[in-house]
Amino acid sequence: MNADFKTSKPVQERLNTLKERGACWSCLRRGHRIQDCTSKKPCGVNDCKRFHHKTLHEEEQDKGSPTDIASASGSASVCNNNEIETCLLQIQRIPTKNGFANVLWDTGASLCFITNAKARAESLKGIKTKLSIIKVGGESENVDTFKYKLPLIDKQGKTVVFDVYGIDKITSPIPAVNIKGISKLFKDVSEEELTRPTGEVDALIGYEYADFHPLKEQSSGHLLLLRNQFGRCVGGTHPVLKGINEKSLIGTIHAHHVKMARIEDFYNMENLGIQCMPRCGGCKCGKCSLGSNAYTIKEEKELTLIEKNLSYNTREKFWTAEYPWIRDPFDLPDNRRAAFGMLISTEKRLSKNKKHAEIYQQQIQDMINRDVARKLTQEELQEYKGPAHYISHHEVLKPDSKSTPVRIVFNSSANYMGHVLNEYWAKGPDLLNSLLGILIRFRENETAFIGDIKKMYHTVRTGMIEQHTHRFLWRNMDVTREPDTYVIQRVSFGDKPSGTIATVALRKTAEMAKEKYPQASNLLINNTYMDDIINSVDNVETAKKTYERNGNHLE
Repeated sequence: MNADFKTSKPVQERLNTLKERGACWSCLRRGHRIQDCTSKKPCGVNDCKRFHHKTLHEEEQDKGSPTDIASASGSASVCNNNEIETCLLQIQRIPTKNGFANVLWDTGASLCFITNAKARAESLKGIKTKLSIIKVGGESENVDTFKYKLPLIDKQGKTVVFDVYGIDKITSPIPAVNIKGISKLFKDVSEEELTRPTGEVDALIGYEYADFHPLKEQSSGHLLLLRNQFGRCVGGTHPVLKGINEKSLIGTIHAHHVKMARIEDFYNMENLGIQCMPRCGGCKCGKCSLGSNAYTIKEEKELTLIEKNLSYNTREKFWTAEYPWIRDPFDLPDNRRAAFGMLISTEKRLSKNKKHAEIYQQQIQDMINRDVARKLTQEELQEYKGPAHYISHHEVLKPDSKSTPVRIVFNSSANYMGHVLNEYWAKGPDLLNSLLGILIRFRENETAFIGDIKKMYHTVRTGMIEQHTHRFLWRNMDVTREPDTYVIQRVSFGDKPSGTIATVALRKTAEMAKEKYPQASNLLINNTYMDDIINSVDNVETAKKTYERNGNHLE
């Protein structure tokens, strides 16, 4: 079938405009690069003679440069670049009531800050406040913090009080800098007066206290000797510093200055050390560290609840989980009558196929034999005063399976009078490894092997409340008598949080055995997808050795 397609007028007008400006048809497409541009007009930016669209223009690097990235290093108190001399910032060690504080005088800041650790060390009492920070792009961020009164003691013994806001971290630690010989550049100055502090920057004093900032007293080139009522300090650059300090810098931060920068870098530079805990990475609050787990804050809290309620019996070596209840289990109604009705329906269907009935009975007996389920005595039924809820069960036919053509399914999502058991629990985040990553590693080497963690969910036991809210009825297909009451006392497949609980237990087990069985631990943590273990090695012999050494520990 042939058809003529015409471009709409608005789109055609935009394309014609691009063509008139010397741009190729793909200039507005994502991923369009300078080497792909087919523009027939020179760029023209900064007299650029190359043929490409002006939006793709990049300045050429010096021919002597071995790479396209120029490296430089810097820190809170010193900046070292191969092209300029070492630059010292204005930092003083000033007495406080309980010791000393490393103070950075910052003329580019309008507010003053103190680290939360220093505020605690000085026993400062703060007032709750909201700090508004304007980021790159004009985005405003509100941060809950405290406003403190910071007393600093000057050279005359006078106490000066500054209003400061508490944050976790101001900047990187101050490195040790050898400034021996700088005093000779100035008149009547001793080396002791110019000693620079090291360690964390405890406080930053902004230009709102401009009258207290150090002022120029002497200069030698671009190196200034500054002074205020708290003493002397030096700031700026000098050719002498490069030779003195080039090998003496400790703990500097390395940064790469490039023509194109990621927006994430601007946020990292502007965050003033403020971090969001937990780091959800999935919400839009603007406070979360980029590149962290892709969980929402809700999922982070649910995961914390699941991990908190998971305990390990070191003597008998098993995990016990309490489900993450988000609703009161006492609100669950007694639905025994509804469960009995579902049992009758299941029995009627199974009675039509003797083989299916036998397999169904065998599976329930297997659960009892493996201690996954147990029958309650009359005493337990009478003495138990906690919440109770029954889950119905039915058969699922799998005709293609020779070993298990019938499987039991327990339904935790059944609705009874508006109550659904699965809605009483938090789910938790998806902790599964990347399936793409696992498959790539599976195809990476010549010999591949797979394994299976036997009855993974049923390896985790549950608490008493979880057991009694997982009651079920069964009477061995004997419809002439009342059914017995059983409880499921292991994590049950089909429960909303069961996947997260089982995965957390698996990973914690692997971490516990990491020192003794490092290879098996690594397999469990990185190469499992739920209960499947998938990996590849160089040859068959290595695969056999891997199984012999670790197979028993993975069962």
